[in-house]
Amino acid sequence: MNGLLLLVALTSPDANAWSHTFGVWDRDDLPLEWYFGTTRADSMDADLAESIITDAFSVWTDDLACANLSVESQGTLDFAISPNQAIGDGTSGQFLNQNWADVPGVDEGVLGVTFCPQANEVIFNLDGEAYHPFVDCDIFYNGDIDWTSSADIRSGRCNNEYSLDAVATHEIGHLWGLGHSCDDPNDDGRKGDEPCDAGDLRDAIMFWSVGPCDPGPDGGFTTDDEDGLYRIYGPSCNFTVADGYEKTGGTPHDVCWDIECTAQPESVTMSFGDGQSAAIDYDLDAADNQICHTYTDKGQFTLTLEVDYLPGTCVSSSGEEVDYDPPAERSPAEILVCGDPEPAPGFDGLFTFFHYDSLDYQLVNQLDTSVYGCVETILWRVFKGGSASGEPIQEHFAWAPKLRFPSEGTYTVEIQASGPSGRVVSATLKVEAEDKRGEATKACSAVGMGATGLASLLAFGFAAARRRDD
Repeated sequence: MNGLLLLVALTSPDANAWSHTFGVWDRDDLPLEWYFGTTRADSMDADLAESIITDAFSVWTDDLACANLSVESQGTLDFAISPNQAIGDGTSGQFLNQNWADVPGVDEGVLGVTFCPQANEVIFNLDGEAYHPFVDCDIFYNGDIDWTSSADIRSGRCNNEYSLDAVATHEIGHLWGLGHSCDDPNDDGRKGDEPCDAGDLRDAIMFWSVGPCDPGPDGGFTTDDEDGLYRIYGPSCNFTVADGYEKTGGTPHDVCWDIECTAQPESVTMSFGDGQSAAIDYDLDAADNQICHTYTDKGQFTLTLEVDYLPGTCVSSSGEEVDYDPPAERSPAEILVCGDPEPAPGFDGLFTFFHYDSLDYQLVNQLDTSVYGCVETILWRVFKGGSASGEPIQEHFAWAPKLRFPSEGTYTVEIQASGPSGRVVSATLKVEAEDKRGEATKACSAVGMGATGLASLLAFGFAAARRRDD
C-alpha cells in the first residue's frame, strides 16, 4: 500500500503543547467503523474489555461535540488476524494481544500502540503542514500486561495493574490524529528535549505516559486536548475550483471558487496570492457561495482563506465557549497562470544550435522557464530542405536534443512548445549540415512564427516533455 504509516505508542513510566500526527479522518469516512479482535488478555474478561473500549470511543464522540466525531461498533471478528495482516487492510480494529512480540516495532514496556496508515493525497494544509487521510487505524494493547478498570482503581482495588480505560482513551486520541501533549525525556534521550510542565499538559489525556494503578485524568479533557482536536475537526471552511473553471491557464485567467463552511462564519476573506484579496458574505443556508478573481500576471499563486467565527460557535465539553482560532489555508490550492511560451530574458529566439562534430548538431533551448509549469510540452521536427514544408525526417521529445543529420545538405529544424494556455508557439531555423570536425560556432536565434491551436500540435502525435532541472 502506498502512503505513510503512523505508529504512536503509550509507555509505562521507567507531551510542547498538543501536537498532530498529520493524519486525519475524511468526513466522508465517518462514522468510523471499528471491530474488536478475537485475541484476549488473561487478566481481563473479554466482555468487560470490549465495554471499556466502547466507552472510551464515546468519550471522544460525546464529550467533544464541537468536533462532531462519530463511530459505529461492528462487534467482534469471527476469525483471527495477525498484526501484520490487520495493519493497512482498510478496517480499524482493537486488539488485546497475548503475543505482544508479534506487534511490529514495539518493546515490552509499551502498554498500547496505534498504527494509522495514511494515503498520499492531501485533505488540507494547516500551519504549513499537509494533512493526509487515514486508510485505517488499528490499536493493539499489550496482552502481557495486567489490566484493570479505572473504576476498580478509584475504589482502591488495584495490585500493580494498569487502567485499560486510560490507555484506550489515550490511544483513540492517536486514532483521531492527535500526538502527545508533551514528551518528557528518558535517560537515553529518546523522548523530547524539554520536560512537561505541570497543569494542562500533564493532566491531558494525550500525556505520553501512565503508571500502574493510575486511573487516568480525573477532569476529563483539558483545554490542550480540546484545542488540538478542534484545530483539525472544529468548524472550518474549505474551497474548491468551481465547475467550468480551471486551476491553470493563460493570461488573463478568470477563476471562481466554491466556499463551503461547516458552521456560519462571521467573515470569510480569500487572499489570491497576487497581492489582492476579496471578502464574501457567506450564507450557510445558501446553495452557492463563490469568490471570483482575474489574474493578469503570470506566476504560481498560493491561496489562503481567512475565517472568523461568531462567538459561541465552538463550545467545550464543560459547556464553556472555546476561544477557537480557525486555521487558514484549509485546502491545498495553487493557481498557475502563464502566457504563451516565449524566449527567456536576454534571448531573441526560442532556440539556437551549434555544430558538435561530424554531422551532429546540438540544439539549445532558450524558452523562459522562470515560472515552473508554464512550458508543458515540447516537440522538435526536422525537415529536408529550406522550409518546414519539406519531407519530415525526425521528431524529438526532449528539452534540447542532439541531432544527427543523415548527410550533408540543407535542413530545417522546427520547435513547437505549449503551456497551460493551450496555444502552441513555433519557430524554425535553417541548418547547412557539413560533415567536419566539431567547432563552437553558434547560429542566430530562431524567431517565433506565431501561435496556433493546440489541435495542430496534437495532430503530430505530440507527447509531453518537461525540463529536468540540473
